[in-house]
Amino acid sequence: MSHSFPVIDWGSVPDWIAGLGTAAALFFAFAGWRIAVQERHASAAAQREQNNRDRRAHAQQFTCWAAGGSSTNVAGQIQYGVSVHVLNNSPHTFLNVEVKATARGPGRWREEASVLWPRLTPSPIAVDESQQVTVLHDDTGERPLVMPTWNTEALFTDVNGVRWRYKNGAFDEATETTPAR
Repeated sequence: MSHSFPVIDWGSVPDWIAGLGTAAALFFAFAGWRIAVQERHASAAAQREQNNRDRRAHAQQFTCWAAGGSSTNVAGQIQYGVSVHVLNNSPHTFLNVEVKATARGPGRWREEASVLWPRLTPSPIAVDESQQVTVLHDDTGERPLVMPTWNTEALFTDVNGVRWRYKNGAFDEATETTPAR
């Protein structure tokens, strides 16, 4: 009884060399394509980042703060006042600038007021504009009267029509379309 085994033809050495060369060429072509895709993605990300920096450049030339302070007794309540200042160091006008001033006093009380500038024009010599705001709080009778601390935040529209929120020195694109309250 004889068994015959099938004979497998593995091909010639030149066929093997050609096959390995083809596989290597496909590998390098795929690697090159993958590198090109990664470079395109990196370039697009860099372009988006540059566009974002360009968009923020105008907004970052805005600032606001509260300064000074006053108090007056008004029928059992204390009226606290402060000057809200805004400054536009850019060469373009800001629109619909609303600054919210928040007074915080002893006992953790908090009152808010806001002021609006429909247009805030550029100030090449860094002169700010200001308006007075006041809040009312119950008179606790404590003397000497402790003045509240004031914080400000703002919403404004830049030259590109982008609405920005300024708070604690940071800028973010505003997601809401209504002014700060």
